[in-house]
Amino acid sequence: MPWLGGLALLSCLGDYDGGQKVIGFGIAIPITFLFSIAIYLIALCVRLDPATVEEHIEQTRAEAAQEEAELG
Repeated sequence: MPWLGGLALLSCLGDYDGGQKVIGFGIAIPITFLFSIAIYLIALCVRLDPATVEEHIEQTRAEAAQEEAELG
């Protein structure tokens, strides 16, 4: 959600088609770069730990095997 909201805000403030022309193209590139780094760092902080990911994968495999057995 932060990524989508940030991109919408940057688009709205930009000088592109229909934008508010607050941010020009020359400054939009560095702002977008910094915004992308911020989103990447947020994603690193909120990601699942590897053990939880493996647990989810195993649960999904077990559910798929059960459904496959039920469907024949």
